[in-house]
Amino acid sequence: MIGILVVAHKPVASSFGMAVRHVLGTTPPQLAWLDVDSDDDPVAVLQRARELIEGLDSGSGVLVCCDICGATPSNAATQLSEPGKVHVLSGLNLPMLLRAVNYRNASLEESTDKAFAGGTGGVMRMERDDAAK
Repeated sequence: MIGILVVAHKPVASSFGMAVRHVLGTTPPQLAWLDVDSDDDPVAVLQRARELIEGLDSGSGVLVCCDICGATPSNAATQLSEPGKVHVLSGLNLPMLLRAVNYRNASLEESTDKAFAGGTGGVMRMERDDAAK
């Protein structure tokens, strides 16, 4: 089973963890999150993320999901990227995270692909059907 780490601006990461708990009724094993505050030292963020990944990896790898490319959370996550061991996706949304959790028994590569597809597929333009008035 792959581990999943959410790294995002405070309180986004923990909020996504609570949302997963709400949807599933429990916090899945090998899921952790790291909230990054605006005054956090990037070196300390990277070190904490490394420690969390070490605890999450049972040998199948870890998927790291971060909120926005180019910010401190994603910069730290990118430094952790290691082909076949740690994959990183940015643009975190709830469909992405739920898909990652639901496909975590697949390979790291397949889990990453499923999470990516869930994240992109979860973005939809919604319009009211006026015929239903």
